[in-house]
Amino acid sequence: MNSVQLKGTIYNEVKVQKTPNSEVTKFMLQVPNKVGKGYKLIPITKWESGELKKGQEVVITGELETGSYKKADGSKVFTWGVLADTIVISEELADMEVPF
Repeated sequence: MNSVQLKGTIYNEVKVQKTPNSEVTKFMLQVPNKVGKGYKLIPITKWESGELKKGQEVVITGELETGSYKKADGSKVFTWGVLADTIVISEELADMEVPF
């Protein structure tokens, strides 16, 4: 099963790109490390737009996706991120039952 649940803060300005049939939303999620200090930045993609902005605390459910591409010099670059199914803004959490 490929399932991801994350709670964190939107780290950067949210980018919305229009495609011929839809919109895609991309941003980095800042998630605190479980042990010690610091944070991890996790790339998030959602196939629709919404009212998201930098600094909002959100809960995301989705799946891990990986990919790769070749650079102009011929070297291969591996990518990863989370493809979000749902994104809930923390203000909305008070009215919802969150499974964790």
